[in-house]
Amino acid sequence: MNLKVGIVQMKTCSDKEKNILSASEKVASCAKNGAQLVILPEIFNSPYSTALFREYSEPRGGSTYKALSKMASDNNIYLVGGSIPELDNDKVFNTSFIFNTSGDEIACHRKIHLFDINVKGGQSFKESDSLTPGDSITTFELKFGPSIGIIVGVCICFDFRFPDLARLMAQMGASVMVVPAVFNMTTGPSHWELMFRQRAVDNQCFTIGVAPARDTSSSYVSYANSIVVSPWGDVVYRADEKEIVQVVEIDLSRVHSVREQLPLLSARRTDLYEIRSHDYSNIINNQMNNNTDQNANNNVNNRVFGIARQDETLEIFNVLTKTQKDLHYKNIKQWTDEWNLYEIASLVRNNCFYTLKIHGKIVAVCCITENNEENCKNKEISKLGGFYLSKLAVLPEYQRKGNGEILIKNILSHFQGKNRQIILDVWSGNDKLKSFYEKIGFHYLKDLPEIDYSVSVYSYDV
Repeated sequence: MNLKVGIVQMKTCSDKEKNILSASEKVASCAKNGAQLVILPEIFNSPYSTALFREYSEPRGGSTYKALSKMASDNNIYLVGGSIPELDNDKVFNTSFIFNTSGDEIACHRKIHLFDINVKGGQSFKESDSLTPGDSITTFELKFGPSIGIIVGVCICFDFRFPDLARLMAQMGASVMVVPAVFNMTTGPSHWELMFRQRAVDNQCFTIGVAPARDTSSSYVSYANSIVVSPWGDVVYRADEKEIVQVVEIDLSRVHSVREQLPLLSARRTDLYEIRSHDYSNIINNQMNNNTDQNANNNVNNRVFGIARQDETLEIFNVLTKTQKDLHYKNIKQWTDEWNLYEIASLVRNNCFYTLKIHGKIVAVCCITENNEENCKNKEISKLGGFYLSKLAVLPEYQRKGNGEILIKNILSHFQGKNRQIILDVWSGNDKLKSFYEKIGFHYLKDLPEIDYSVSVYSYDV
């Protein structure tokens, strides 16, 4: 899939209304040229000055917010509204509001790392004099049809200097990272392109930096040079210092192909090290259901069962992909279609995935959703109602060690008392997996035809 991205590199002045009007005209120009996602620069509605942030600040729903919403809906685009000084409970934040094609806010990011620097012989600046830091990692979904979507990570300027933050966005499924930013004339020439190429190569995704145009009369002079970098580290587009409106088309299939050629993200040793956020706690309980075969030769006490965190999205995707390849190698007719990272990310976001870890490494995953036509492709199965259990995957090297059984039993225990049934289906020719579910306590219902094979349907009352 290709995505057309609108880059708005604009000058800002002391007149907020003029800044908003300029942004609106440039966003419309991007949309006219086919942009699906448009990005404005950091602090686009006011001068970039710590002394002025409070004066120009406004609450969510203020004049700039309303204008951004209108830009998105009028032009039928997704809009990353650069950032503005946001006022909330007498605190001022450097905030990026993101809107969908209907003009609805779908995400916002408050700058986490405030820019406090004093470069000897160069720039001195202290955002903490007037700003309060945010406290969350931000991704959002671009939706183009029922099954086509993209996860986009957003951070602001100085945030992007911290590689752990970019890695967390990648782990949350981001294929594109968008960064409204104002690098200065001290750091920009040395670090701007280098940093965007570093983050793109490390996380094997597209990185996009959008800056204000350069105004040498400003108290804080922007380096400008808005940039788009591919997952391979190639500079796809780079502006100069002047005002510019540019639509750049990026080929998102490059993300998958690069990650397949050079499997950096899937080859990480999460049993030895990991980067994780503190936004989410996924341990449901430590009193796990450990009633499993005596053949389980891993220490039960090293296992942790829980709801998947958003920053585990990519690891879950990799477990599913490795398990799928193993099934195909064994000629087992299960999961014939490639996994959709966007779909997996959406399910994780909605707390539908469960994981089993050993020494911090995810070794098994499973998904539970409402059993309806949206989640189950087989209409006959979806008519049964209840919950739908799917996507049970155990890494090949951790199979036949009781891990799948432990995961399923803990899920059943977690759902106990719901007074509903859990439905699942399995390829009718997979006698081992059918026996596995029957041993746990699932009851056979019937066989149903699929396109080129049949499935056996099972239920379990909780």
